[in-house]
Amino acid sequence: MKNSPPQAPEESSEEVYSGHGITLHAMKDGTYVKTLASGEKITLTPAEDNPWYRLAERGKNTWNRWARTLLDEEQAKKYNIADLEPFSDEELTQLEEKCGFEKNTLLPSDSRVRIDFSACIFWFPVDFIGYVFLGYTAFTSSHFQGSAYFNSVHFHSIADFTSVCFQDWISFDSVHFHSNAHFASIHFHNYADFSAAIFHSNAHFTSTFFYTPATFTSAHFHSNAHFASVCFQDWIKFSSAIFHSYSDFTSAHFHGDADFSNTNWQDSSHFKNCEFHLPPQFHESTIRQDMFLDQAHFLTPVDAESEESISCWRVLRLAMNQNHNHDMELRFLQLEFDAKTKGHFTKAKQLFSSLFPSKTISSSSRHNFCQKIYLSLTHIFIGIGFLLYKYSSVYGQSILRPLMCLGLATAGFAELYDFFEPLHSIGNKINYSLAFSNMVPFAPSGKLATASLSSVFATGITWGLQLLTIGQTIVSTLFLFLIALGLRNRFRIK
Repeated sequence: MKNSPPQAPEESSEEVYSGHGITLHAMKDGTYVKTLASGEKITLTPAEDNPWYRLAERGKNTWNRWARTLLDEEQAKKYNIADLEPFSDEELTQLEEKCGFEKNTLLPSDSRVRIDFSACIFWFPVDFIGYVFLGYTAFTSSHFQGSAYFNSVHFHSIADFTSVCFQDWISFDSVHFHSNAHFASIHFHNYADFSAAIFHSNAHFTSTFFYTPATFTSAHFHSNAHFASVCFQDWIKFSSAIFHSYSDFTSAHFHGDADFSNTNWQDSSHFKNCEFHLPPQFHESTIRQDMFLDQAHFLTPVDAESEESISCWRVLRLAMNQNHNHDMELRFLQLEFDAKTKGHFTKAKQLFSSLFPSKTISSSSRHNFCQKIYLSLTHIFIGIGFLLYKYSSVYGQSILRPLMCLGLATAGFAELYDFFEPLHSIGNKINYSLAFSNMVPFAPSGKLATASLSSVFATGITWGLQLLTIGQTIVSTLFLFLIALGLRNRFRIK
């Protein structure tokens, strides 16, 4: 089970580990000094020199028999250790001597137990599966170089893991925190598993770093959950978790996939100044009006064109519609359409790349070749349509852009009208009068302009000019529609 820790050096200190912004030096007296990136130094004691670890090494049965000794029958049933035989006073005294405890540490007169693993270094994997930690349990500033398993553990009192560094796999699967759980300022350098963990009191993860994937799937937070300023460098799962009370994700950073699918939010949750670098998944979640998602930052992701990303934005857009948050609904609509635009161009590129796997095309694959050409061109045209929709009106959210486009289009058509005789020879800017008259289709001014043209062209209006006026009518109608759509969205006319 154990890996041999580095031996004490002959010199005053020797570097034994360096990585992830941490440097460990073995000291001549058998301790270790951990230097953080900030320059802070922490003296660590080998875990095997800690009497509490010596007790834990004797196995779950011995540890839980000690816990059973301090509990009454009802409490013992709560932790499923009622069938264990309590230690006698004589047995406890012998256990204290063997583990190196001070007298009455395991059976204090005031019934207050402090389990102290603080500032320890664990060079080897540790297994606390099924242990019952009765008193205030402190792992503060400790360092786990190997994996650690706390599955199905019961923390009867406060569990304090503040400033701990986990270099390897860590598992708190199905653990029960019956009092406050402190995981603030922790560095998880490997996978962290909190699946089905139950936090009966406050959970503090403020300013914690998760450098690799982590999961809180099916976790229960019965009291306040604090994740402010947390940094998730990889994917994180809160799927099927239940937040029974207030949860705080203020200024949290999600650099990977953030999965909140089927999450049940029974109280307010704050995402103020939170950063999502990929589309968050809120499928089938109870999105509340007081989640402050409107103050979160949704950064444009690289792979936003995936179908999953489009679905993520659509779910949030529909949720904002149900919550009558019109501004956020339009914001997620824009992100959804951006993803669709990128998706069409990506699909077209992929189809074109697969057209020429070899220099020759067999007759059997000719039909498939033509079909891919058709699909590629279709995706390109749809993508161009989305781009035009975006830059001309921000997907129907701008009034100024389509208004400017209408003015530019009118001026452009006026210049085109000037190429036709006898309009050019007549002068007096009749071409501009004609363009402005046709700027609003079906208006009375347009009919008057048509009648004036009939009088100018004795032999009838040429077909080229007719096509040009029809073209202006279509273009003007489109921009007028976008102006109306922008007005509708701006003033929330539904």
